[in-house]
Order: sequence, then structure tokens, then C-alpha cells
Amino acid sequence: MLRETGRKLFRRVVEEYGDSGQLQATWAMENLAEALSADGRMDEAETVTRELLHRRDADPTTWRGARVDLDLSLAEILLERGTPNALHEADQWLDRGEASVERSGMFRNLVLRHLVTRARVARARGDIVRSVRYASDALQVAEETEPSIPRHPDVGRPEVDEELLAELRTLHSGA
Repeated sequence: MLRETGRKLFRRVVEEYGDSGQLQATWAMENLAEALSADGRMDEAETVTRELLHRRDADPTTWRGARVDLDLSLAEILLERGTPNALHEADQWLDRGEASVERSGMFRNLVLRHLVTRARVARARGDIVRSVRYASDALQVAEETEPSIPRHPDVGRPEVDEELLAELRTLHSGA
């Protein structure tokens, strides 16, 4: 009930701010897509994420201040779908978003997410060589302990648990 109320509020912001407050509407849509994904409502999350990507690509000048990981987010959603077409498209979105990830390199959590998704998509597509390479790179990022932003040591830091490490080690082994 509480989560549904939150999603309704995000939708209300989008409706009420619309063109007059594009940044607020964009942020609300981003949060809505994330909330839908977290609740397993992947079809709806995909629709909202695609709409965000359409808005971004239609007018990149109004995109300042919004998230840079939309390509990655859509790739993660498509990976969940798991069909050959979805996995192929996920690879394309990961290619497309790679430059944004590189520009945001100080946010090591984003870099890790990108590499993990790359490894998972490659594995799901049967490309063991690429999966091993991306898993190896992801393990290196996961092992970083130095903050990338010294005055804000927790900002952009990768969050890694034992389950993710085990998965990355398995992907890295090619098994």
C-alpha cells in the first residue's frame, strides 16, 4: 500500500510538472522506473525507462542533472526478460551507455554495475570469453578500497556482498 502510494506520487509529479518543470518530472519518472523495477513490475519499468530514453534522445539539452545510467537500467531490465532478442538489445544498450559510464568513472558503483551486467549478458548469450573478461574487470573494481572522492568516501563506492563476489568468481572461471 505504501509503495503504491509512492508510485502514485511520482506519477502525479510527472502529470503536474510536465513541461513547466521538466527536471522534476524527469526525476519523478526515474524514481518511478526504479520503484517499479524493485517491485518486479518489469514491463511497467521498461515502458517508463524507454520513455525516459526517448525524452533524453529527443532533447539532450534539457537532460542536464538527470541520471546517466538509463541505458544500463534498460539493459538490466532486458537481461531479466532473458530472451535472445532481449539479450541482444541489452548488449546494444550497454554499448550505447558505455561512454556515459566512462565519463562517470569516479562513481565506481556505476562502473561495477555496468561490468556485472556486461558479464551476465555475455554469459546468457553464450559468449564465455567476454563474460570472463567482464567478470575479471568487475572483480578488480569490487576489490577497490580507496575512495574515489576523498572528501566523500562513501559516494560512488561499490557495494559488494558475498553472493555477488561468488557469482563474479564463477563467471570469471568460465564455469
